[in-house]
Amino acid sequence: MVIIFFYFWRFAHISIGNVFGALVLTLGFVALIGVFWEFYEFLRDFYLLTGGKISVFQNSFADTVKDLFFDLVGGTTAFAIFYRKLGK
Repeated sequence: MVIIFFYFWRFAHISIGNVFGALVLTLGFVALIGVFWEFYEFLRDFYLLTGGKISVFQNSFADTVKDLFFDLVGGTTAFAIFYRKLGK
């Protein structure tokens, strides 16, 4: 996944001057990883912890939305830090 991210970063001609494009690429990558992680959590709980029965661990849609929200907050924060350090 990281290789794909850097491939698009380098070859999509997203420069540091194009802040919006770089932010969209970064947040898109973060969201993709977050969705894959949520699939992993669901499948782990469903098959490994409960043997194919409904799990009490994944009982809340709010938990999934909260996780994805904080993924995007963390991605935005990391992007802001990276952008400020690269700009200096």
